[in-house]
Amino acid sequence: MKEWEEEGLYNWENNRQKRADNIARQKYFEDREVNLYKTKLAKELDEATSEMHNGVSDFDKNLQKLGIE
Repeated sequence: MKEWEEEGLYNWENNRQKRADNIARQKYFEDREVNLYKTKLAKELDEATSEMHNGVSDFDKNLQKLGIE
């Protein structure tokens, strides 16, 4: 009977460790996906902001060329 209890405790600890490892692995991949998505959004925002600033500058230059201020 004692052997069964020891084996059961051993199996329980093993299963608990496997479960913790699986949760950690899943969290790592979820965090990685979130970070990739955030990086992509930040890049798109930076590009759009740069395009906006350049567009305003170009618009002002065209107005000056036309003699409109």
